[in-house]
Amino acid sequence: MNKVLTSKNRFARELTAEIGLRPITFTVKFYDGKGGICFFDVSMGNDGKCINSDDGDTQSFTVNQAPGIQIIVVTGSAPNGGKITVEVTDARGNVLTTADDNSFSGNIIKSFIKPYTLN
Repeated sequence: MNKVLTSKNRFARELTAEIGLRPITFTVKFYDGKGGICFFDVSMGNDGKCINSDDGDTQSFTVNQAPGIQIIVVTGSAPNGGKITVEVTDARGNVLTTADDNSFSGNIIKSFIKPYTLN
């Protein structure tokens, strides 16, 4: 069983490298209350990637993306006066883009779009 899984994992890594996808990591920090945030781009499918968190919690997730200019659309909610920060890094730890949003209207973060280039 382990040999099969190892073989499948190796194949997935080789396929990912062959089509030129690169891993990027989204790190999200929530401040001052509970909230949630959703990310949408081509690598995440139609449903995007949504996470919820308690005050002060940091969460991260990694997706594979094609090199070039990427645009990420972010929406979320948190208590008034709360804050969510986002940092996008490549596999080497280089920061591709960051976002700070502490402007809330009816507890909904104004949707923001962040472009970045993945080399």
